[in-house]
Amino acid sequence: MRLLLEGGCFLAGLLAGSLLEVVIERVPTKQSLARPWFTCSQCSSELVPTVRALPVVWWIASRGRCKSCGERFSVRRLGVEVTTGTLFSLSAIRFGADLVLLAYCIFAGLLVVATVVDARMRIVPVRFVYPALVATLVVLPLAAVLDHSSSSLVHAAIGGASAFGFFFLVHFIYPDGLGFGDVRLAFLIGVYLGWLGEAYVFVGLALSFVFAAAAGLWLVIFRGQGRKSSVPLVPFLAAGSLITVFWGAPITRFWLGIHG
Repeated sequence: MRLLLEGGCFLAGLLAGSLLEVVIERVPTKQSLARPWFTCSQCSSELVPTVRALPVVWWIASRGRCKSCGERFSVRRLGVEVTTGTLFSLSAIRFGADLVLLAYCIFAGLLVVATVVDARMRIVPVRFVYPALVATLVVLPLAAVLDHSSSSLVHAAIGGASAFGFFFLVHFIYPDGLGFGDVRLAFLIGVYLGWLGEAYVFVGLALSFVFAAAAGLWLVIFRGQGRKSSVPLVPFLAAGSLITVFWGAPITRFWLGIHG
């Protein structure tokens, strides 16, 4: 049963990733989300309803090229599909057949989109943060009621408020270094990590900043960039948060053991 759930979540993630690529491509530039969704960027030929529009299969069937003009497809869509499928499957392993699984799949999808967009454009558009927030405010309270885990909801609220407050303070002190889009996203990150326990919020954010600092140091040492060179923060927030969600229990116990 678990294998069926995890495999089903992987396939659902592949499909979701295919749709998320449309969001990544169109939402930041305020393009319409109306069909056709899957087109060649060079000749605009539609890829559906052929088999090439199916997640992953489209790449194999087309050999990575448009059949109409021969343009090589960006590997990004394939990467988004596989990454989202993997994260959905890991969420199933972590939470099992529970309603909260849906919430963490939403969270994973949001982080995939935010990571790609922030890496490309250094922005975190509210047009996909707010829908994820609305979905979260529906699914997590319902999961708390069904699972009789009101304490988890309280922890989530504390985590969201703490992360938002910290990032807002940093944004207020140094607005050029941290945009308000990061502050909004931090609230959702705090909610999802807080659901697991307040200590997870600290661990997730600490890992994120360690990763960001390591990347900045690498740019200075090996790429010759100045100390004031900036790196997009969201990819590191996503990495730190997801590692904490899936494997944060031993890290948290270790941290509590040191400081407890």
